[in-house]
Amino acid sequence: VMGDEVNLAARLMSVAKDGCVLVNENVRRQTESVAELQPEGEVRLKGKSQPVPIFAVTGLRTVTEQTPGLPSSQGLQAPLIGRDAEQLALQEAIDQLSFGFGRIVSLIGEAGQGKSRLAYEARQEDMRWLHVRCLSFTETVTYRPFREMVRQLVGIQPEVDEALAFQTLSQMLYQNLPVDEATDSLPYLANFLKLPLDETLAQKVRYLDSAALQQHTFIAIRSLLMAQARIRPLIIWLDNIHWMDNASLDLLTFLLPLVEQLPLMFLLLFRPEREKGCWQLRSTIAEAHSLHYTEIRVEGLSREDARTLLHSLVPIEGWPTSAETLILDRADGNPLYLEEVLRSLMNDKLLTEGENGR
Repeated sequence: VMGDEVNLAARLMSVAKDGCVLVNENVRRQTESVAELQPEGEVRLKGKSQPVPIFAVTGLRTVTEQTPGLPSSQGLQAPLIGRDAEQLALQEAIDQLSFGFGRIVSLIGEAGQGKSRLAYEARQEDMRWLHVRCLSFTETVTYRPFREMVRQLVGIQPEVDEALAFQTLSQMLYQNLPVDEATDSLPYLANFLKLPLDETLAQKVRYLDSAALQQHTFIAIRSLLMAQARIRPLIIWLDNIHWMDNASLDLLTFLLPLVEQLPLMFLLLFRPEREKGCWQLRSTIAEAHSLHYTEIRVEGLSREDARTLLHSLVPIEGWPTSAETLILDRADGNPLYLEEVLRSLMNDKLLTEGENGR
């Protein structure tokens, strides 16, 4: 890895205080929808003729603060266009939870087609939503998405120490499960979250073989999900499961039958990558849970819908035909690509606001 951006990162690292992360304007633009950033003025750096604006990363935005689409500070806010049928199908599935029925919903589409935006727009206050993203660089990290799910279910905050995390887990279990079930579940869930166990609890997991430990852990997670879904309809939104590790796919397969008895939804977002485990999971769901399954394909926008999106993002009069054609051709019906083309044009000052909003 080499180049100007790498050199700039090294320079920023050299001027950052201990425990501080500094980024430049380019990184700020690309991360402001998911990170809290604070302007820190400008600094002069070796190899740069002009002062460089810098920003400190002060935290990550919560899921509810993260809106898919271009950041509003770019002057753009993408509406949801050309997705009426997909929205209706998803909403009909969600509505089933209000009547006590569970669902499995797959949103399948290539990168940038708007799967996450569809899910985001469907969020409702009368239901509990848990959002977990699978990441490309954690594809081999066993159970990573479900550890995050359990932490959210229990209410363990990201930065708490292990002692407080264990206390939160214990209190939550004994408040929501029968005493015997809570006692049985505690050591396996604590071990699953990699929390320290006292000797009494450690004895329950120490001498189990891997298969037995997995079975006890799966049952404990199922008990936790069941208890929460009985309190309030629950939607588990699992993003990018084409990057889900095999152990997590096994756990997900184990949990799916819960939709047949509880107001619980597994909302699965993935790309149509047939060589990945998500595609085999899709076949399993279609065969074993067909009465509770909704599959929604999220395809590219039509030319007319893409044009409508373009004009909604940048509502200027008299779009030059050549510029419009170039942008639409490059985007090829992909909403995210269309936004990125516009972002690039704006960053390069090739698209600016003139007189009378033109």
